[in-house]
Amino acid sequence: MNAAPMMDYNEAIQDQTPTENKKQEKKEDSYVSFTKEEWEYFFKELKLRPLNEENLQKAINNARYLAMLDRGFKEMEEGKGTVMTFEELEKLIYE
Repeated sequence: MNAAPMMDYNEAIQDQTPTENKKQEKKEDSYVSFTKEEWEYFFKELKLRPLNEENLQKAINNARYLAMLDRGFKEMEEGKGTVMTFEELEKLIYE
């Protein structure tokens, strides 16, 4: 019986793959998950422009950003945020 560890096929292929291809494979292997609000914005974004790789990434980013803004506005309405003037913000940052 051979005691040498068996290498998984994917590991063997990755060992033979150039560095640039490893970066692309990892990028392709990633997946996207959305909250309910992000899904709503994502579908709205897809209606605005034709579907291609560049626009798909823009739609994902925009959906996440718009949902984040919604969460922030809801938190402000619930009194969970901090409201300050621009001068107060500058003082907080620079002093």
